[in-house]
Amino acid sequence: MSLDLLGRDFAWNDIRINEWSLADSLAASTDSIARLEWNAIDLELAGQNLDSATLILDLGRERQSLSLLSLLGDYRLEAGVAGRWHDSTASLQDLEWSGRLDPLLVSSRDNVLVGLREPAGLAFSRRAAALQQSCLGGIESSSLCISADWQDSGRLSIGAELTALPLVWLSSLAGLEWEMDQLASGRADVYLQGGDVSGEAVLALSPGRVTLAEAEEALFETGEGFLGFRLESGSLTGGKIELPISGQGGINADFQLGDIGAGLDSSLDGSAKLNLADLDVFSVFFPMADELGGRLDADLL
Repeated sequence: MSLDLLGRDFAWNDIRINEWSLADSLAASTDSIARLEWNAIDLELAGQNLDSATLILDLGRERQSLSLLSLLGDYRLEAGVAGRWHDSTASLQDLEWSGRLDPLLVSSRDNVLVGLREPAGLAFSRRAAALQQSCLGGIESSSLCISADWQDSGRLSIGAELTALPLVWLSSLAGLEWEMDQLASGRADVYLQGGDVSGEAVLALSPGRVTLAEAEEALFETGEGFLGFRLESGSLTGGKIELPISGQGGINADFQLGDIGAGLDSSLDGSAKLNLADLDVFSVFFPMADELGGRLDADLL
């Protein structure tokens, strides 16, 4: 028994698909219940255009898997999960599934740009879900490790650890006119419970240069920088920024924010010290200003 569906010009919210197909076919294995393959050509997801995408769901009595392949020009995204139900005869309330995430990678012309360093454990049930530490490695020694745990009490905890991430990647993705060659390393732990957000994070920046795109001479250089914050029930109870700027001075700030959800209406307490010898160097960050110059020394309390 097989099923083939074809469609064109599908649209729903921020999803647009020019052509798609869905096929269902039973494999020769007696373990297989169904195998669904969904293909899409020329699609748009939340403003991001993709050449094609393929999802394959393989349902077996002993093992289940889901795989994704997406193409955009020379770039290729592959992801997959596979595992099994602990007791397929259990009631819906008692069903538990566990498996692993593997692969997860982005490549270009057969060169892996970012990839999962080793399979990561994954489990879920009606009462809980967990992703064991999964580490993505990229070019050179950079990596990002993430773990997550959810309980039906409503508590969600997420941990992330960043090692030597080149900030030039971020400036390129954001389409900025300047480039930063600093490396960022740090850790963040976030906890959500009943609408409240708590957690803390620290981020260290290596010394580096800030330059205009494709320019050889640096606008300015920075020393070792630091960014840290602590959240308690939606309030920023501690924040700190340290960024020395060679030949300019630097930025040093300690602050607290009463309610991050209130935005500009939130109360702000703390202190900041700014010492910038030549504001013209920073004019690239303020395109709305026709001319920017002079020296800035400020102590804000």
